[in-house]
Formats: sequence, structure tokens, C-alpha cells
Amino acid sequence: MMIGTQNYYSLLDKLLAACSNFPPSTEESPMLYNFNKLMNILQKKEIAGIVSDPAIIAGAHQLSVKFGYITRSILTGEDPDPMRTYDALQAEIEQSLSGPMYIYAKQWGLSVKALYYYKQHNFEKALDYSLECVILNEYLIREGIFTLLFRAAEQNKNISRIFFRSGNWQAGATFAKDLLHYLLNGEPGQLYGTIFREKTFWNEIPYVREGYAYQCFRVMVSLMIHVEKRHPVIAPHLFPGIFGDLRFEINTPDRQILAHWMHIRKAFHTGDYEEFLIELLEFMHDPKCKIYDILKTDLLLETIKLVKKETQYPGAAALLQNIGNYLENELHAQEYLNKDLSAANLVSIDDSPEK
Repeated sequence: MMIGTQNYYSLLDKLLAACSNFPPSTEESPMLYNFNKLMNILQKKEIAGIVSDPAIIAGAHQLSVKFGYITRSILTGEDPDPMRTYDALQAEIEQSLSGPMYIYAKQWGLSVKALYYYKQHNFEKALDYSLECVILNEYLIREGIFTLLFRAAEQNKNISRIFFRSGNWQAGATFAKDLLHYLLNGEPGQLYGTIFREKTFWNEIPYVREGYAYQCFRVMVSLMIHVEKRHPVIAPHLFPGIFGDLRFEINTPDRQILAHWMHIRKAFHTGDYEEFLIELLEFMHDPKCKIYDILKTDLLLETIKLVKKETQYPGAAALLQNIGNYLENELHAQEYLNKDLSAANLVSIDDSPEK
């Protein structure tokens, strides 16, 4: 539709009046349990069903946790030669573990090695080690450690980032889209791993899967924002590439939030700006848990683009100021703009530092 209509201006007036009065986000999550903590509890039980010796389990866990510290050194540079530390830890694993526990520790190491090469811009090696990690995870999943399905999914998230960073944004968008399709619908698309094509495993831990799906969705929104910022030429293609044909059953409060965000974003993408503003006002008037502030941030960033297009709107300067204040003071949006959530490891071992 054409912007500049009387109804469109009326909606901008409503947004201007409401912007400083949007309710703050809440601390209360719609989900009863933290999915990562629950996953770690379940994973320990699953491992205990495969290996009966508590000392072996504890040893494998402690060795795996050490990879978290190598990860931190790769990201911070505090270790001038992190791969030397990596090789020493790998040698310790070779000497002290065997069977499933050896594979369990080794797959954590492979994801760290992939990160190292990703940071070195050696994307081919980063992809190779990510795929090798998926293969080891598949073996352990078939052995009964079902929670490692999300480790395999996480590698596909990282593969999406590898493609984006290497310049193949179409493949990056496809893997991001397929991962969301899988988590929400059980449809694997082109994901790496035969495990994703067996619906039995998708059904194994539905609550943990849902929690991971919601967090992964937010991560993909963050990834989209950051790729748009780095590559404005491809920015118009990212939303349809990742979210355009994503459909899922709306049977939880969180899924309703995700679906509503997609509807609003689609209205902006197709140029239905009146629908965009009507639904934006409704979305922002619902407090929502602060974990969804990234969605609010994204929609307000799009709103800024829209207001800047309409130079004839008398309240444009005031509206831009109000939106900027809300982004800074209520949503702390600069944190999202400085740090891409997709760079973090969503699936961690307890006791390990965040990536």
C-alpha cells in the first residue's frame, strides 16, 4: 500500500502517544523449567543407563567441561596457543576414556575445534569438524543419550553461521530455516544428520525440544539483525529466506508470540504498513517475558526505517526520539546490537562458561 494515507498517519500518532507507555517486560518465563538445566539432568540419567561406573561418568564429564575453558580462551585470546591446550586435553581423553564416554568427550572437543577454525576464517575446516561432531552425536543418540539431539541441532545452527560468514548467505538462510522447521514441526529439510529424519527422536523429549526451539528462534532473529547490519544489500531477502514459509501449530503461549512476530514482520516486508502498525501496537502492549525483547527490538528497528521513509509525517522527529529512548532505556537494545545471540552455545555442559 502507499504510505502517507490519513489512516496511516493516525496509526503513527497512536504509536507516538503509546511509545513511552509500553509496559515493561516481565521476568516470568512462560515455561516452567529452564530447558538447559533440565537437559543436563536428563543427560546424566541417560549416560548412567549406558555406563554404570560413576567414576568413569564423572571423569568424562570433567574432561568435557575443560573444553569450555578452551572455548573461552579462543574467544578472549587469553591463551596464545589454545590448540596446544586442546591437544593436551585430547591426549588425556585418549589415555583415560574408551567406548561411549570417549565419544562423549570427543564430540565436545570437535565443536571447540570447529569454533577455532571459524575464528581463523578457515570455514572449510570449521564445516568439516562440525559435521564430524554431528556424526559422533548420532552414534550416542542411537545408544540412548537422546538429549544430544540438541547438540547435533546446535552444530547445524553453527553451520548456518559458517555459511553466512563465508559469503554463502542463501545456504545460511536455508539451514537456519530448516533448523526451525525441524524443531517446531519435525521436518528436517537439508539438515546434516540422518538422525533428524527419524521422527522417533523428535518425539523423545518434547519439553526440552520446545525450550530449545524458542531459544533457537530468538537466536535466528538476532542472526538476521546482525547479517542485515553487515550486508544491507541482502537485508531484504533475509526475513523471507529464514522465516518466510515457516508454519507451525500454535499450541503454546510461546508459539503464539513467535507466530505474532512473524505476522507483523511479514506485513512490513510486503508493504502493508497499516497492518504492521496495528499489530505492532498490540504486540508492544503485551508485556511478555524479557527473553522476547529481541523480537520487540527487531520490530522497532523496522519501525524506525518506516518512519524515516515518511518525511511528511509531522511527528516523525518526536516518534524517532521516543522509539530510540524506549530501545535504549527499556529494552537495552544496544546489547543486542553489539552481541549476536547466535554466537553463543545454546547447549552447554553445566559448570562450563558460556561461549
